[in-house]
Amino acid sequence: MTDKLLNRFAVAMIVRNEAETIRDSLASIAPIVDQIVVYDTSEDDETQRAAAEFETTWIRGEWSDDFAAARNTCCTHVDADWVLWLDAGETIDFEDAENLKAFVSNQADSNTAYMLLVTSPAPRDGIDGEQNGQFRLVPRRDDLAFQGRVRESLTDSILGAKMNLEGLPFRIQRGDRENDPERRESRAKRNLRIADIQIAADGPTARMANCRASAYQDLGDSEQAVKAYATAVDIAAAGSSDMLEGYYGLLSVLDCIAESEEQQLQFCLKAIEVFPLDSQLLCAMGSYLQRQERLDLASRSYETAFRFGQVNPEVSHVGRIQEICAICFGLSLQAQGDDLKSLDAFESAVEQQPESETLKRHLLNAYIRQAMRDEAVALAKRLDVSEHREALTSAVRGACLASQENWLPANAYLKTAFDAGCRDALCLRWYSVALLRQARIDEAKDVLAQWQAADPNDAELRSYMAMIEPQEVPTDTSETLEASPPAVLPPGARLDSRTRVRPHLNRVGLGIPSPPVSNG
Repeated sequence: MTDKLLNRFAVAMIVRNEAETIRDSLASIAPIVDQIVVYDTSEDDETQRAAAEFETTWIRGEWSDDFAAARNTCCTHVDADWVLWLDAGETIDFEDAENLKAFVSNQADSNTAYMLLVTSPAPRDGIDGEQNGQFRLVPRRDDLAFQGRVRESLTDSILGAKMNLEGLPFRIQRGDRENDPERRESRAKRNLRIADIQIAADGPTARMANCRASAYQDLGDSEQAVKAYATAVDIAAAGSSDMLEGYYGLLSVLDCIAESEEQQLQFCLKAIEVFPLDSQLLCAMGSYLQRQERLDLASRSYETAFRFGQVNPEVSHVGRIQEICAICFGLSLQAQGDDLKSLDAFESAVEQQPESETLKRHLLNAYIRQAMRDEAVALAKRLDVSEHREALTSAVRGACLASQENWLPANAYLKTAFDAGCRDALCLRWYSVALLRQARIDEAKDVLAQWQAADPNDAELRSYMAMIEPQEVPTDTSETLEASPPAVLPPGARLDSRTRVRPHLNRVGLGIPSPPVSNG
């Protein structure tokens, strides 16, 4: 434990059978707090034994299907000025923890509740994890209490106390178990049961309708999920977070139901009438319009999301949604043949988000398409590349030449990069193109094999592999090969025409248009 802070600082948790996760949570926050309070409803002592190395105030309690009651009981054992609420499995990284400690010690205002971003890891079929803001850091006050058996919240109590509301830049991170199917199923069944108890006692609310809908969706019951989300939209206050969550949910469920595109479009239009600048809704609208081949309108939707889009922090959303909006807009311009406007869009996006490696990759691709060698090389030197940086710049020079169909000098640069050990997707992609355009099939096979080992699911790669199969080899590859391959994202961040994002444990499809290609 730390020495006494200027403001005493406690962490409070309620746990149940969390022996596998609690240690990581406690280890991340023990160095910064004066007290750790744990309310344990476990069925055995394994959770407490797993936390034995930490000094804690441990309370054994009964579980009564009421999260608010458990948290409020836990809080009565807190002897501190400030309380940070964590769940088992949640952690705070070292730098954020140290900064949070300093903030509580010297800057925290006792009449303010502070929102922290709670982030989840990306699911297998998603491009990024979710995040949403929750009031997790609050002063220890008797007039603050949680409400709700499930989806319990301090918000009504905070508003009733007329406290100020502020956001902090520190993140609470959830672990990989958030995406474990068995855990999701178990949690869904529990939440459905408790929500029904809450509704029976207090009547229907939009919050409980969304809770039931999310549970049904995790259980694979799309029909019931649609009904529950529709109920949430109908009874929620106009413009509320509950209404926005309901719309997100409707779109996400319909994305998994065949022949529902027109319904999605209509629901999205209704949602945008209420939330006209919501980034996720605008990006989804662009996707639906794109699927109808209305790319000009899709581009306008993407542009609005990119330039003016907003996010409601209280509703779970994709953490990189603004980055995705920028990518959609830039690629939609390329798909319409407006490479210069696309380049301008990516330059603007990188200026706004200079830390984004993904946006820098797209801007690099735009420079290559325009054969802007000096700009491309300078940008390549700014990429977060751990090794073979000089080889990558050689590959960039070769790619710029290849984009202009100067195949022989392009091949020389790309071969130099490849032989030096560069296995960056940009090098593999353009070297494959250069070799195939020169009908050097055997050499191309080796490069394609290494590309396949790195990213076997790449659609463009599969098209090239199919082309060099014996029965498919054309007599003149220049007539069939795309001279300018689609923009590349780093591993783990690939976007395609059916990319999904998950706002609040659900999915909204975002279609990412591919840039046009030249047949030479």
